[in-house]
Amino acid sequence: MCATQTNLQPSKDDDTISAPKKIDTLVNMCDCIIRYSMKKEYLVDRLAKLKEKCDKGQPNDGSKKRKHNGEEGSREKGSRDSMKN
Repeated sequence: MCATQTNLQPSKDDDTISAPKKIDTLVNMCDCIIRYSMKKEYLVDRLAKLKEKCDKGQPNDGSKKRKHNGEEGSREKGSRDSMKN
């Protein structure tokens, strides 16, 4: 989890914090920033790809629309209606 502490300046009462502890805090903060920027780049790239698909008129979820043979409302004999009996 990312560190939320941003105050790295020691206060008068906080003289007991050691340099290694401050370094660990800085390293954790840098890791969080790197992870955030990588995730942001991925999301921006993904959004751009989805926008391209939408501009081309393709479905954005990767699914294909079903093609109907004949009229939409017609059903063949032996469909669900006859199975109910």
